[in-house]
Amino acid sequence: MLWTDAVYIKDFTRLDMLSSDVLLKTAIVLHEVYSSVDMVALMLKTYDAKLGTTLFAEYMTRVAQAGKIENSFINIKDWI
Repeated sequence: MLWTDAVYIKDFTRLDMLSSDVLLKTAIVLHEVYSSVDMVALMLKTYDAKLGTTLFAEYMTRVAQAGKIENSFINIKDWI
């Protein structure tokens, strides 16, 4: 392996400690830049628990409708 990327997220086991604003902004960056569906889902689930919204379910529905998500090695979002 010649090159890798790493994204560091403050203790993702304690997301409930983050403000709802930070959760939502982090989810947007993780989706748009890194296509990190799993971490976005976790952020949105925590956001929903704080505010009583349904963003997690809506996001997962759209991901499922998008079909197969291809691996992306150049940080380009090309599936939604």
